[in-house]
Amino acid sequence: MKKLLARLGQLDRSAVVAAVVVAYVFGAGVTWAALTPVGGAPDEPGHIAYAAAVVRGDIGELVAGSEKTRQRLIVVTAPEWVNSFTSPPRSVADFNYPCFADNVSATADCAPNLTGSKTLAEVPTTVGRYPPLFHAVVGLPTLVLSGNRAVYAMRIVAAGLAAGMLALGLTVAAPSRRIWLGLGAAIAFTPTAAHLAGSVNPSGLEISAALGLGIGLMGITGSQAPRKWTVAAAVVLSFAVAWSRPLGYLTLAAVIAASALINGNNLRTWLRGTRRRLAPVIGVGAAFVSAVIYRLAWGLPIRAASAEGPATGSTLFTSPGLDGGLDDVENHLIGWTLDLIGRFGWADHSPPVSVLFGWTLLVLALALFVILGANRRQRIALTVIGVGALILTPLLAITRFINTSAYQARYHLPVAVLVIIGLAATAAGMEQSDERRLSLQLLRWGAALAPLAMLVSNIGSLHRYSFGFEAQLVDLGNLLGEHTQWLPPREALIAAGFGSAIVFAAAALAVAFALNPSEHGDPEAPVSRDGTS
Repeated sequence: MKKLLARLGQLDRSAVVAAVVVAYVFGAGVTWAALTPVGGAPDEPGHIAYAAAVVRGDIGELVAGSEKTRQRLIVVTAPEWVNSFTSPPRSVADFNYPCFADNVSATADCAPNLTGSKTLAEVPTTVGRYPPLFHAVVGLPTLVLSGNRAVYAMRIVAAGLAAGMLALGLTVAAPSRRIWLGLGAAIAFTPTAAHLAGSVNPSGLEISAALGLGIGLMGITGSQAPRKWTVAAAVVLSFAVAWSRPLGYLTLAAVIAASALINGNNLRTWLRGTRRRLAPVIGVGAAFVSAVIYRLAWGLPIRAASAEGPATGSTLFTSPGLDGGLDDVENHLIGWTLDLIGRFGWADHSPPVSVLFGWTLLVLALALFVILGANRRQRIALTVIGVGALILTPLLAITRFINTSAYQARYHLPVAVLVIIGLAATAAGMEQSDERRLSLQLLRWGAALAPLAMLVSNIGSLHRYSFGFEAQLVDLGNLLGEHTQWLPPREALIAAGFGSAIVFAAAALAVAFALNPSEHGDPEAPVSRDGTS
């Protein structure tokens, strides 16, 4: 290990940290992809069918709708084996999902065994006409594989896509900030984010692309010369965010606004430093406008706030989904906060409590030290981003679009990750002080412990599917005992071992970095306004 670290220390330290973080994100996604039963991620059966159709050029035909939820049942042309998930429904209301979904007491031994031919047939899906970007990419394995193997391959492609988004963002960021933003990304990429990244669900792309774009825009410095590839990477990330999910264009607007609050001066200097200053503006604008046009053209479904639709004159303070007021907002906010860290499957189980509260305390401590050491403008910016991401965004979504029971924290996780990236970017630019030193130590140790907490979450989720109830740390030792009712297939276990090895290696390197930062090129000098140390 010492020889490896010594060799790594001779390389560009920011590139090494970026590579380790990207590998960690991919490894975590692959591990979740392998350990989750087929159909065990949110809305996965519908997205699998839609991806298999989109990659073949079909975006579906509306055959039925639900007046209560305003969801739409779409029929697409996809391989026959996709239909093994469920018998064809007559309406949205009787669409069947895996037997263990929403039932933490049910083991995954009843998971569907996808069989059938590759012959094309009409297959139902309830995901509607989502933007086709994510589905077109993850649907590629269905062109050559079928059944369970196709699903696992789709998930691994999704994990690679998420890691690619983070790599693009770290590439855009300046080397002087890349280390701290990379460490912040390891903390922001929570077990919930990794679980979604390793599933056939576009929420994983939205989260990782928003995280990557936030890293890139907050990591730009005034002395950084704009290059064609950095501009292209920022534009690609913008399209990935805007075209990930039906409301992705709103997420894109939030990322740009948060980045401007944290790093506005450097962004303006960066744009003025090139003859191509309009290129990124035009590219980001095209991503936003094209996503809006697609949404308006196809009428993508949105769930109503109640059976009769959104209440007339409803506001953030009179949301029908919140019992007409803010009486239970506190309980919802606590639940959403924990769900941002760990909520898996069909929102039916979480990691051991120690992971939830340990991760929460780490982020709170980081926020405390950064805010204490920040100047007045930075404090205001961080407060606006925190309140907007963690409170106003979910309340606005509930009020205007969906009801409380349908809302999940994963919908505002793409915005919530910006809070941690904003904290990391602010800490990197602060003047030398005890608060800055403590903030950077928390970034180091948080990035070192996050992979270990991720593995505990992986094992806890496997425990839930094997035994039929949520796991605690004291229960994990019984995982391979005689009462185990379900395990992933052998090929999936091999993939899980590969992914876990990457996660463990990332943790080991991060721990060594945290123990002896000076030996491995840890920069302590703050970044000035023009980006120099």
